[in-house]
Order: sequence, then C-alpha cells, then structure tokens
Amino acid sequence: MLIDVPSAFPEQLLVLWSLLVVVQASAKKLLETFGSDITRNPGYRDALIEISVVTNAALAAYTVQQEMGSSAPNGLRAVYGVYLLETRQVWAPLCSAATPTGLADPPSDLADFIKFGNDVVQSAQAAAVLVLVY
Repeated sequence: MLIDVPSAFPEQLLVLWSLLVVVQASAKKLLETFGSDITRNPGYRDALIEISVVTNAALAAYTVQQEMGSSAPNGLRAVYGVYLLETRQVWAPLCSAATPTGLADPPSDLADFIKFGNDVVQSAQAAAVLVLVY
C-alpha cells in the first residue's frame, strides 16, 4: 500500500519546504561570499547549519513582527537569537560589537536582510566552523 505523502503530512511538508528555502538562501550567500570552493571546505556543512539556523530564527521573528504590526500592546515586539550550547549564550549577528551575545530585532526590509546575510557569513560564529584558507 502506497501512502500519498503530500496529503498524509501536509504540515510537515510545509515546514520542510520553508526550511529548504532558508538553507538554499544560506548556501547561496556562502557561495557569493567565499566562492565555489567553499563547498569543499571541511567546515562547510557545519557553517551552513549555523547560518541556516540563525537565518530561520530571524525570518521567523520578522514574520511574527509583521503579523503583530505596530499596534502591538505595550510596545511588544519580536526578537530573535540562537542559543549556543557550547557557550550557553544567546547569539544574534545584529548585536552590537560591544555585546556579541543577546537578542536582536529582526531585519525589517530587503536591505536589512542583505546586511543580515553579510553579517552572518562574516561573523565569528561562522568563521569558527569554517577552515578559511586564502
């Protein structure tokens, strides 16, 4: 007996497809920044995971903020960050240099998302898993 996967698990497929878009965008940003040789880097997979996780968090916060709009009660707003198990800190690439840990406001428009992408791939967090050889 064959299972019709799309009708049997539609919610799971939506989650998978949305994550696929984030992973694809993250991979594209890595290629744009470091060139095609980056895919042969021993830390590429780990860097792609790190970048995809924080990108998904920022995108989720952006989506929540758009849903809340400016009419949120008591100045309520969406923020994002990624909990780093090894340091037990919350990290977001848009945090100021003086405070590299903590929560951050999500990007607010296309220009902010482009800056976000640049900040993420050039972050110390991404560099920690990439073996950068120039």
